[in-house]
Amino acid sequence: MNRLRKSVDELIEALRNTDEYKRYKEAADSITVDELEKINEYKRLRFEVVNGGAHGENDESVRLYSKLMLNTVTRNYMLCEKKIYNIVADIYDEIGRQLIN
Repeated sequence: MNRLRKSVDELIEALRNTDEYKRYKEAADSITVDELEKINEYKRLRFEVVNGGAHGENDESVRLYSKLMLNTVTRNYMLCEKKIYNIVADIYDEIGRQLIN
């Protein structure tokens, strides 16, 4: 298990050294508390919509998303965050493929 933990730590360090992560950290450092609250509200609304929430929540999430995309700081943060999530998802998928085959 220690070898696995060491490998995970090395993977995390490798991710932290990517340009994508560095851009994400810069974006995260430039975002205000108010902007982050709006982003989290959007994520909550999207979660509700995806999990069968009311139609009005979808309208609200679309409206909030549009506002967030008009703000260059929140747009940059959300796009950088999405890139990091995609990298992690790709790693997770590859681990799954390698374990199954």
